[in-house]
Amino acid sequence: MSILTDLGKAVVAALEGVPPTPVDLTKDEGAKSTFITLIGHELRTPLTILFGSLRLLEAMADRGINAGLISSARKSTEHLMGLVEAIITYSDASTGELSLNEQDCELGDILNGVAQLVLPGADGELKSIALDEKAHTASIYIDPHQIKLALHALALNAINHGGSEITIGSRLDGSRNLELSITDNGTLDDNVDLAALYEPFVVGGHLRTRDTRGGLGLGLPLTRKLVELHGGEFEVQATDKGTTAIVRLPAWRVSRLRVV
Repeated sequence: MSILTDLGKAVVAALEGVPPTPVDLTKDEGAKSTFITLIGHELRTPLTILFGSLRLLEAMADRGINAGLISSARKSTEHLMGLVEAIITYSDASTGELSLNEQDCELGDILNGVAQLVLPGADGELKSIALDEKAHTASIYIDPHQIKLALHALALNAINHGGSEITIGSRLDGSRNLELSITDNGTLDDNVDLAALYEPFVVGGHLRTRDTRGGLGLGLPLTRKLVELHGGEFEVQATDKGTTAIVRLPAWRVSRLRVV
């Protein structure tokens, strides 16, 4: 509505031969939130139906080119669904509308779940994630779904852009805060701006150097938002020997007593 009002003023001013009054550019946060909500509603339902149908067809197709086409379509739909969910989750986390479903969880189960990921990297070779034998495991008070989402985003980032050796671990720092880390032996290339990677919809560097599998550039920003909602901190440390993404959760989330 504000855009239409400003446009109307400009038209009237032009007809009267009077220069329009400069308009201050403002961000309509409500409009952006509504836009994201509509995107979610309009895309979620058809994608869910399409995804279910394709999975059924894929299960029934035994051989031939149809099986390959169906499988490709299902994977593409799954990817689109992931992008939609990532946008909505990031939007909710940014506006404070995302509520955490906190509960006591076993850290070892979460770490093992991430360590079970086996996916192809940029060179097409399958990559796996090793669990650090010295990883600290305990009962922690978190939203397991959101922390898993954050760790999976970091794991996928390491698989797509990291080295050949990837490790997930955890430890208590000097203040008894819990540090979850995903480390790989790869290094960031010259096209990547580490600071820019913390911003949404930025993949680092210029578009001409972007990996076609880069997605929306929401992996690190989304992880940061989810960690901050837990009262924690997130950072990426890059050296000439490797890259480490660290999720740091406050000590009280580890030392919290179970309520029976």
